[in-house]
Parts: sequence; structure tokens; C-alpha cells
Amino acid sequence: MNSFVTGQERMQRAANIENWAKAAGGIAQVGSAIQQIQNLGSIWKNSDLSGGQKLFQTITNLSISLPILANGFTKATVALGLMKVATTEE
Repeated sequence: MNSFVTGQERMQRAANIENWAKAAGGIAQVGSAIQQIQNLGSIWKNSDLSGGQKLFQTITNLSISLPILANGFTKATVALGLMKVATTEE
């Protein structure tokens, strides 16, 4: 077995590591967004808030968490797709 690693193989390994990191970051973003969305229940259960305050906090929560959720899915999907393409090319 040849232990010599070519420059191309090193570049491919580096790209694979980078794609795994991107996928992990995307998955972490999805998890964070889901947690923020789950907080909506505590907003609506809070009897100290008026209906208007609850609505405002809900809109604020969703306006922050939904783009994070979409971006996380996109990052993870693209990174995983790149890894799949890289493995089929080998």
C-alpha cells in the first residue's frame, strides 16, 4: 500500500473537512432556530404580557428564527450534496 498522499488527495481531504464543518454549522443553526420557535409557547403562556406584546414578540421571534432555519437547511444540504458529489467522483 502506498502511503504517499498526492497534492490532489490532500486538497480533496481538506475540502471534505470543510464540507463536514459547513454541514455541522448548518445543523447547529437548524437546532438553534427550532429552539427559538419552541419558545413561542412560553411567550403565549406568559400571563404578564398583553395580547399585543405576545403578538409583537411572536413576530419578532419568527422574523429572526425562520431565516436562520432556512439558512441552516441550505448550508447543511449544500455541504452534504458537495460531499456526495465528491465521493461519487472518486
